[in-house]
Amino acid sequence: MAVTTPSSSARPLLPGTTRASQRKMRPPSPSLWRTKEFLLYYLAYITIIPLMIYTMYQTSVPSRKEYHGYEHYLTDGWMLGRKVDLSDGQWRTFRSHLPAFTLAMFAYVAINWCFRLVVLRGFYSGFLKSPMSIRGALPTVWVAFAYASIFVTILSGSSILFILVLTGANYFVAKRFGGRRWAPLVIWAYNVGMLFSNECFKGYEFGRIHGSLAWLDNHRGILRRWDITFNITMLRMVSFAMDYHWRVRQEQVSSLQKIDSMVAGPKTDKDRIEHSCFKEDYCFVNYWAYILYPPLYLTGPIITFNNFISQMRYPPPSIKLRSTVLYGIRLVAAGLFMELILHTVYAIMFELREHEYRKEYEASNRMRMAESGLELELAAAASSAASSQDTLGKSPQVTRDRSDMAVSFGSKAAEADTSNSSGSSPSIHSESLTKRSGGSSGGKRHDHND
Repeated sequence: MAVTTPSSSARPLLPGTTRASQRKMRPPSPSLWRTKEFLLYYLAYITIIPLMIYTMYQTSVPSRKEYHGYEHYLTDGWMLGRKVDLSDGQWRTFRSHLPAFTLAMFAYVAINWCFRLVVLRGFYSGFLKSPMSIRGALPTVWVAFAYASIFVTILSGSSILFILVLTGANYFVAKRFGGRRWAPLVIWAYNVGMLFSNECFKGYEFGRIHGSLAWLDNHRGILRRWDITFNITMLRMVSFAMDYHWRVRQEQVSSLQKIDSMVAGPKTDKDRIEHSCFKEDYCFVNYWAYILYPPLYLTGPIITFNNFISQMRYPPPSIKLRSTVLYGIRLVAAGLFMELILHTVYAIMFELREHEYRKEYEASNRMRMAESGLELELAAAASSAASSQDTLGKSPQVTRDRSDMAVSFGSKAAEADTSNSSGSSPSIHSESLTKRSGGSSGGKRHDHND
């Protein structure tokens, strides 16, 4: 027997409410944390995951016989007296330059704090009192804009030109096609195609563009493969373009005053994401500072453009000294745990070496096949030469010529024996002649040796 319930459209409305408000009034669903289903999840979590870690740890211990076969791929570590797996190029580069990156972050915080304390309070006090008084390039963004330009130039070197071209093209696409119905398709097509192009050309080379620009390839900065980090930047580029597209679409269905009124004083973090900025805020200065914002450029996290500008205009009240210190402690703990994993589990090295072993195995197979093919060709050539020689040896004229040569050679040998041993009998010379000239079988062997 099936039990049916009336659809939402058939359910009666409560007095004085709408369907939207009634949906918000529905009680929240009960918690699932203590259900039998989640108890099974807990059991799987506390058994399967530790077993996986233990298996990888046992595979990476130095006491295994295979350890000496891949030990040279590891680097001297500083924890537990073990070596560390630095096979991942991006993490290896970040780890080796971590002191410089840490100094750069502290320098950014210090410069930004001094700018807010001196410049903003001295020249832009009106903006601090009324954040909606300035539209476009915000005063709080100028430090991020300048510092991001210097920071990314040091990281990428001459590749900053490629970054400028790609980000500039995305800015043009967003401004040119934003608000049109098919704009999201163009935005995503450009950015996904850009990722494939970056990967295909390995971050591009100036020498391929023109020979006179090849010297720029020798000045690629700290991160030569800038295109790997640029994958995260692409998501910010899409965020800017889509936020601008939705801003223009809102103007088509709502009044400008109503849209701008939503910018004032966001109450929740969700409002910062959903409410658009002023149309003037979608300028290149804010765009460049957003996509290359130094604290988030290398590893993220990702926030939307609307959220970024909203925080630059209205700093979140939740960001306090205590929360910042706790976040820093959590970051350091995560880094130490990462180091512990890389010192005890060599999973990345195993994965990369597997690809290399597979390539070496395929190359050896191809070489073995090539050698066997060459042997077959040599065997076929030798067989062909032997058959043609046998055919030539069976010719009557050639047989007679070779028999005459053998008899002549035997006569000369007999004369030489006569001169050397005059006491020998003619029968011995005749026997010697017979042996040297040979019968029919001896002649054939002589022909074959020729």
